Amino acid sequence: MTVHVYAGPTLPVGDVLDAVPEAIVHPPVRHGDLWLLDPRREDTVLIIDGVLRDAEPVRHKEILDVLGRGTRVMGAAGLGALRAAELGPYGMRGVGHVFSMYRGGALDADDEVAVEYPPCGFPALTLALVNLRWALVQAVARRLIPEDQAAPVLHAARQLHYTRRNWAALLHRAELTCARTGEAARTLRRFTAEHPRLADLQREDALLALEQTRAEHAPDAAGPARAALTPRTCPMERERGAHRPAVPARRVPIVSERDVLGFQQVYDPDFPARYRRYALERITWGVPAGADRDPVRVALSAVGAAPETAGTPETTSAPETTAAHLPQETWDYWLTPREQREQREQREDGARHGLLRLLVRSFRVEPGVGTFHGVPVELRGGERAWAAGASAVAAADLLNEHVARSGTHRVPDRVPAAVVRRHLADVWKCGDSAELLAAARDRGFVSLAEAEQTARRFLALHGVRATQGRP
Repeated sequence: MTVHVYAGPTLPVGDVLDAVPEAIVHPPVRHGDLWLLDPRREDTVLIIDGVLRDAEPVRHKEILDVLGRGTRVMGAAGLGALRAAELGPYGMRGVGHVFSMYRGGALDADDEVAVEYPPCGFPALTLALVNLRWALVQAVARRLIPEDQAAPVLHAARQLHYTRRNWAALLHRAELTCARTGEAARTLRRFTAEHPRLADLQREDALLALEQTRAEHAPDAAGPARAALTPRTCPMERERGAHRPAVPARRVPIVSERDVLGFQQVYDPDFPARYRRYALERITWGVPAGADRDPVRVALSAVGAAPETAGTPETTSAPETTAAHLPQETWDYWLTPREQREQREQREDGARHGLLRLLVRSFRVEPGVGTFHGVPVELRGGERAWAAGASAVAAADLLNEHVARSGTHRVPDRVPAAVVRRHLADVWKCGDSAELLAAARDRGFVSLAEAEQTARRFLALHGVRATQGRP
């Protein structure tokens, strides 16, 4: 059981560990962090702070994905309170006054909890609007500020962008409103300095959430899995793979699993064989077979083209007969002209090979989507090849950054499509466009355009290695 806490400007790491000593403290959450985390069902994730400007904020589907695994997700104080109010109906739990105000509609803007903070994460460099609201309520209740001046002070604060919302800017803006509003703002500043706990609502909410997290973090406290809310779609799994590091111990630069898999798809000569085994194994899932399971035979049996494994002549036929039942348009779409000629010349063996090519190239994990979700372990090469691929991806990215800074037009997205296709034809030893498309499909690409987009990233690196006499 692990407690993961995402905190930054609201609470320093020391205060989090004082409240929950066993917690793992992360910087403010951003897009991809929860997919990188990959929590277990018995874990707890508490989101206090999150980024809003310098990087993409954590997305709702990431939180839903974690909830779907049965992991408890809580939110408080900052972005966590906002996300909890939005995702409460789906199982995310909110704690504290800030969450209650968002849920009740008293707050409706992201910038209520947005602040600037240093790279180390603490303390905040600007003022949170929700804390100013709370401090005004406390000061008015103590008759330090006239009630009719609370709204003008708050309005002056709201006119400032959250990146410029500090005391100097607020006092200046309040003075421009009128003398009484300026005096009220100065009084509010003195009040917050003398009574920091009364003025920092977010901190109090965060401490309350930590207290509840520690009290409730137990093996039997995890909620039921909500997998129905988060279907495993191809785009989601690919995005997960794009945020998970290929080599966990190496975080700078970060190279994702999906990056390395793409590199192997293009350049690993053994990848088509691995992909063929992967596709045939999945095609034959659920098909009865003996102890000596041959994926090729069972795959042909699944399409009624292997009588020696299927059982009854009424439901099966020879590969040649099955192939003859398919329209010519199908063969033209999936096989090259050369492969079709070989198929006709070799008769039954040719039909068998043609059917297998068609099955592998047309394989989809779900109708209409990609050929695989995420990064299946069966498609990864050996450990040394995987590490070498991660190094190659990192080197390609660094080289592309250097090319972009040099002001040339040879950045990946500007390379003509014809150049990319010639590169792929050279790497894959293809003679024409039909063979090129077939080679892309044999490597798990849905289309040639997808293969070209993947290869663009590595063109500059391949050119450097070629000039150095490397493959």
